[in-house]
Amino acid sequence: MKKTLMPAALLALFLAACGGEPAAPETAAPAPAVAEASAPAAVPTASEVATASEAAVAPMGELIALCKEAETLENQYIETLSGAEKEERIKHRDTWLASLKEATAAEQEENCKQAIEELKEE
Repeated sequence: MKKTLMPAALLALFLAACGGEPAAPETAAPAPAVAEASAPAAVPTASEVATASEAAVAPMGELIALCKEAETLENQYIETLSGAEKEERIKHRDTWLASLKEATAAEQEENCKQAIEELKEE
């Protein structure tokens, strides 16, 4: 008697832990549905998570944090210039910032990473 109660008790504990109840035979899910339900969920990559979090932080028309950093570096570089070269770089920066504000967070991230790399080389 103990042997027949043990599997039933284990099944009941398992179902209770999972929050499930035993399904009646007429309501049991067909095999394909069970296979689909047991498939692992797609795990987002680190870049997808970062992009999603940046998109949540910076709505359209605003810059993500990485671009604000790039803008700061650009401004520091502009301060080292003078004359016509400085004026030309300011115009370039203003055009660049305007285009960034129209870009998606992912596009901003890609563009600003590249800009930071270029500014660090200069």
